[in-house]
Formats: sequence, C-alpha cells, structure tokens
Amino acid sequence: DLAKWSLLKSYYNSTLLRSKDRESITVENFKNGSSPDVFKTSKGYTSFILQDLKVSTLESHLSLPLSLRIPGETPALWSFIGRGSNVGRPLHTDAVTSTFTYHYQYLGSKTWTLKPTKGLAQRLNVEEAQRNVTVNEGEWILLDTRVWFHCTKMSGDSVSFARDVHFGEGSEEGGAKTENTNVDGIYAVEDVEAGTVVFTEEDAPDGELCFVSEGANCEVV
Repeated sequence: DLAKWSLLKSYYNSTLLRSKDRESITVENFKNGSSPDVFKTSKGYTSFILQDLKVSTLESHLSLPLSLRIPGETPALWSFIGRGSNVGRPLHTDAVTSTFTYHYQYLGSKTWTLKPTKGLAQRLNVEEAQRNVTVNEGEWILLDTRVWFHCTKMSGDSVSFARDVHFGEGSEEGGAKTENTNVDGIYAVEDVEAGTVVFTEEDAPDGELCFVSEGANCEVV
C-alpha cells in the first residue's frame, strides 16, 4: 500500500530523525543486508521505539488508533519496519518485565514462528514444538515474549507496531513505565541449578548483562 508507506515515511523523516528516539533504532538482521534507514533501501528490517507524545502524534498522522486502550499498557510504542523478503533474529525470548505484548500489523503480513519454553510447555502440558502463525494487515497478535521463543519472517514490505502491557502492581492506566529501551539482554527463562556455569567468555551470547544492587542470584567470575 503506497499510501500507507508514504504516510509512515513522511512521519519518520519529519519526527523520528529529529528526536532522541533515533538512538533506539536497531537492525534486526545484519545478515540480510539491513540498513538502519529502511526508507532508503529496498531491503532491510529495523525496529525503534517512540516515547510518549510522539505516539499520539503518529496515531493522528496515520488516522489510526495504535492502542487497545487497556489498563497497564505502556505509552511507548515499538515499531518494526521491514522492506522486501526478510527474516528477523533467530528464535529468542525477550528480557522484558511486561505481562504480555500486543502487535498490530499495519502494513503487509508477518509470519511468526513460536515455540514454548520448557517451563511453559510443562505448565500447559503441550509439546515443545514450533508452530507458525501468520498475522495479516489489520490483525493483532498478543504474546508473552518472555516465555515464547519467537522469530518472524516477511515475504514483502511489512510494518507493525507493538506495546507492552503490565498487569498487577503499577498497572493502572498511566502508571506503567513510559521509557523503554531497545537493547538485547541476557536472562534465564527457566530455573538453573545452583553452581551451574551458564556460559564462558568464549561462547557468551550477544546482549547486555543485567546488574542489581542487592539480591543477585548469579555472578560473573
């Protein structure tokens, strides 16, 4: 849809390039020749985060509500933009604190490959098998990306937007965290026996280590 693509491009050029949110731009797949500026290339897959007021500006610009309007959703909006046939990062979980994330497919379609973590499979009494779900333009998908391994694939141009939702303490409307970051982190999705060496310097995965001031349950040696 050239009209939708043109609207998004004009907003990107007029707003995002002039804001600190540009610092959150992440290339989702370097191997596919992705460029941080997907509007200047015919192939690429990047993501970035819009904070607070710029989200409502984008909604107005696109004449489209990008929210389910439910308590606990963060004002910050994740944006995923892909050009051409492309794939995202390999199967992974996300180091987030949200209860779940919902994605709205604004343009094109995206196929999600999903696989439950071992702990989730045991709780649901299902096999740890992969399954594919295609989300078409105008559709939503709700997913707890902490416990579902996931990766995405696109056969053409694709644009989707996502928000994190927090239930429980601090989940009242307006009370959720407003500042998000777009940084890969490392954390355990399942219990690890005490004394286990999780990884060494030679085989350490890409991503930032998390640090806490007290109550740490692991150490770097």
